[in-house]
Amino acid sequence: MASTVAALLHWFRSFVRPFLGKHEPPERVAEYEAEAQRLEELAKSIDAESPVCFLGQSGVGKSTLINAVIAGKDLVLPSGGIGPLTAQALSVVHGERKTFTVEYHSPQKLNRLIFALEADLTRQQGDSAIEENDTDLELDGEPRDNVLLESDSHAEPTAANEKITALRKQAALLVTGNQNSDQDTPYLCDALRAACGVRNRWKTTLKEEDKQQVADLQEALVYGKNKRPRRFDDNDPKRFADLLRIHAAGFLAPLIKSIRVEWPTPVLAGNIALVDLPGLGVAADVHAEHTISYIRERARGVILVVNRSGIMEAEANLLRNSGFLNRLLHASGDTGIASDPVDLSIAVVQLDGVAQTRWEEDRNRSANGKATKRKSDHFIEVCSEMRDLVRRQLRTQLEAVWKDHVSLSDAKRAVIESILSSVQVFPVCAPEYRKALAQDEDDRAFLKPEETGIQELIESLKELSARRAASKRGRLEEAQQRFFEQVCARLRLMGAQWREETRAAEDI
Repeated sequence: MASTVAALLHWFRSFVRPFLGKHEPPERVAEYEAEAQRLEELAKSIDAESPVCFLGQSGVGKSTLINAVIAGKDLVLPSGGIGPLTAQALSVVHGERKTFTVEYHSPQKLNRLIFALEADLTRQQGDSAIEENDTDLELDGEPRDNVLLESDSHAEPTAANEKITALRKQAALLVTGNQNSDQDTPYLCDALRAACGVRNRWKTTLKEEDKQQVADLQEALVYGKNKRPRRFDDNDPKRFADLLRIHAAGFLAPLIKSIRVEWPTPVLAGNIALVDLPGLGVAADVHAEHTISYIRERARGVILVVNRSGIMEAEANLLRNSGFLNRLLHASGDTGIASDPVDLSIAVVQLDGVAQTRWEEDRNRSANGKATKRKSDHFIEVCSEMRDLVRRQLRTQLEAVWKDHVSLSDAKRAVIESILSSVQVFPVCAPEYRKALAQDEDDRAFLKPEETGIQELIESLKELSARRAASKRGRLEEAQQRFFEQVCARLRLMGAQWREETRAAEDI
């Protein structure tokens, strides 16, 4: 397909465009060239990745689910990360070997963190703000008022205190590796200043146990300043896992702009990229920016991960605040976007605990102390119930969070109906799936791999990949044929006009 498009464009640009340039107005030639460029971009997108984004509340189990889908019993992504302090998008794609590549933020991001903490310290000492000569931090030309927390006259004290607390936790994580460290703010600021290579301001001494982390921060900031990606491979598997953990969920996480993991797995062979996006509302602006960018512009599939409570207001707000609902709303009136839609699936996790409770209740009710059903049977029943429940909840919650005042517009109602008609619900149990594959006698699974729902989710991802590949090929074929016919029609018309002109001359 790509070769035929290349041949068509070569024919147009080598022969047709020069000919049209001699006999057609420049604006008409420009129109054909614009069409050729659109066709070229479409051809390039044939092999582009299709991001499938995992969206959900912090700590719900997205990383655990991605691990099960990609690597079975092995670990790719660190689970149980730092929650609100993780601000980067982490994507996993197919690769011949295990590697990961990171992009770091520039030093200005860390400078702004230091500046905000020091501004708060200065206010506590009785000054309204830091004077220009009080700091040598580079803020990349950004006005200092934008870096400071909202001033006392514009912010509620509680909100300002919460923001300072979050920033202090981030600083503690960067310096000590523990966001709940009891190190005081002056010490943390001086340690971060050392990482940035600027003068010590608060006259503290860097502790021996923090020196290595500060040195690692300095190294990361060099890459960030030079805007160079940094690549790690699995020559040392244990070291590889440790490095991935500290970048994705450890002390380096606040400095990460993006992480891209390559993993040799058949699930991702069809140009699918699985993207772990922490939920909105639990981190700072960078986090929200990445999440909204993926959902609104790049996602080709969204897997909303919910717990055993199903779809509640918080989950519906994730779909609204991330831009997913508005993307579908805009697509309903734009054929260009609608021809490349985004799919929604819902993965329901933590159902093994519900099955466990029901099995214990079943056993307690029995006269002989034995349950009348296997634990796996209870799990299968719970899964069946959740499929119906989640669909009902989805309608109710979307209508509630998307209303304009008291009513729901016809366009929004149509989008909700479209979502409900195509959404897939997958009750899954990633921990039991991994146990079943590991076959550890000391930690036996009560479910078989095929009972956990993971394989069904994997098959849906493969189907999504195949469906998107077929859709892209179809759109490219249609665009190629349309462009060819437009050019040929113009050439035929020009030929007919010339023949008419010749015939008229002969008649005269």
